[in-house]
Amino acid sequence: MVVLSLIVLVLAHMLSMASESWKAGTARADAMSQARVVLNLLQRDIQSVVLRRDLAAFVDETGNPACAFYTRFPAVGGDRKLSLVQYFLNEEPSLVRSDHSFSFPPESQTTMDFEDVSRLKDLSSGSPQSLASGVVGFRLQFVSAIGTLEQAFHFDYDKPDALSNTRGVILSLIVLDSAAYAEARRIDALGALLTALDGTPVSTQSYAEYWNQLISSPAFGENLPKKVRSGLRVFESRFPLPGGLAN
Repeated sequence: MVVLSLIVLVLAHMLSMASESWKAGTARADAMSQARVVLNLLQRDIQSVVLRRDLAAFVDETGNPACAFYTRFPAVGGDRKLSLVQYFLNEEPSLVRSDHSFSFPPESQTTMDFEDVSRLKDLSSGSPQSLASGVVGFRLQFVSAIGTLEQAFHFDYDKPDALSNTRGVILSLIVLDSAAYAEARRIDALGALLTALDGTPVSTQSYAEYWNQLISSPAFGENLPKKVRSGLRVFESRFPLPGGLAN
């Protein structure tokens, strides 16, 4: 009877461990699926970006660097393959994609302002849609012709072969898996986590490299529970901008 009881206890323990492993694996897969969808959508939009000397790109309404630009894809409800899109983190935090559609005149004349090439003044008119919850970091970096990393897009349309011109993009995401995100919300730890992730990489590092270095440190998030810290997943995507920028 004692032996049978021990066998039952061992089996129960093994089942519990298997259940926890399955939950952890499911949470990781969920985070990876969300990140993959987001990165694929971002790459699609950015590789269809409209880059012209008479249009602003990769700036916000005040002219600061941002993931905002015109792309050759229709917005939701739009009938023209052109839209103004913006990606940003909201307070939840969730990654949000906002887009503004364009129609063919004379049916619907646009009232947007194309005169200011230093900023995108009409971003607030877009329709926002949440793409993924638990995204606690989203950064865009630009790669010059000689491989240096920059925080802002730069292209001299009068000198299209200049080595300082932007040629590529690096997208970095850091995501909490579903279990860690639920736990962080339950104990109100998202603010502390965002503070722990705050910082700037060295000039040769992508944000993904910086975050991986940060979270691998034993001192990272000492005030955060292990369930939250272990649920962080870092993703990165690198790709070139489309050719023909000298318009």
